[in-house]
Amino acid sequence: GGPLTEIARADGTAGRFDSFTADVSLNNFGRVAFTGELNADGDEGLFEGAGGPVATRYLASSSQFAGSISPPSLNDLERVAFAEQTDAGVRGIFRQSPDGGVTTIADDTGELQSFNDRVSLNNLGRVAFTAFDDAFTREALFTGSGDALTEVANTLGDYSSFGLRGPSLNDLGQVAFEADLDDFLSSGVFTGPDAIADAVIRTGDK
Repeated sequence: GGPLTEIARADGTAGRFDSFTADVSLNNFGRVAFTGELNADGDEGLFEGAGGPVATRYLASSSQFAGSISPPSLNDLERVAFAEQTDAGVRGIFRQSPDGGVTTIADDTGELQSFNDRVSLNNLGRVAFTAFDDAFTREALFTGSGDALTEVANTLGDYSSFGLRGPSLNDLGQVAFEADLDDFLSSGVFTGPDAIADAVIRTGDK
């Protein structure tokens, strides 16, 4: 409702950026994380700004990441989480600290495959995400911070899938997520594995 703050501009000609992806993440201090492509050489990466100089979090050309430009999630400590593929072909969920250090939250070298690109990072450093097991027999929603993962819900019960929007994780460790139900007609927003007890709202509610 007030003046706009320009974080970065893509003009396709003389500017630094050629294009941006649609998804951005804003923390409580007004800093914005976004992914984009550079004008000069088409390099892709993750960037951060607040209306002044734009900082580069990583570039595909000079990091371990291939530059899949998935939506980032930025917290108040300027940690950022994202789904990416490494130059070695490993797909996973990663968290980067302000000094550039990278923590692997989960990757496809183990029992998980096919990570959803949309993740949620809280201020304690935990990341919520969804993935399939290596046999593609179930999809599950997890939280993790680089150690053992916590499974929040899966598709072996009332849920058939967790949609494309990704979960939302708060600083109390509570997760909200969209899910379709096993009747393939109903869907809703839930906070746990029980589609009735953990429903925020679902098909049929007034």
